[in-house]
Amino acid sequence: MRVHLVLTLVFLAIVTPSFGSDSSGKFTILSMGTKSCGEVVSDFEEDGRGKLSNSIWVAGYITAINERLVSKSNIAAGTDPAAWDLWINNYCLTSPLETLSKATAALVDELSKRRQQ
Repeated sequence: MRVHLVLTLVFLAIVTPSFGSDSSGKFTILSMGTKSCGEVVSDFEEDGRGKLSNSIWVAGYITAINERLVSKSNIAAGTDPAAWDLWINNYCLTSPLETLSKATAALVDELSKRRQQ
């Protein structure tokens, strides 16, 4: 039950702002997305709830991207959450002042480029 509640809250934190973007497409990032990359790296190394929460947030973000795609395809096809975690961790190691949201957006850009090849 608790996991379902967390997943629902994460999903709402991701989807709700996307419907509330301003005219330039900017929206307010909520929840785990506001974590600094320094915190994300620490969570990754501890391999506990923080890492799991971050992973769920990333999966929700990717799900929202998939929902928005005209083709309704899976932008992350051929990859898995463990690979996303590693990619995010590597990004955050080199950009500790960025946020989980920024790292996830960069991951989506990378996944999109791979799909176009």
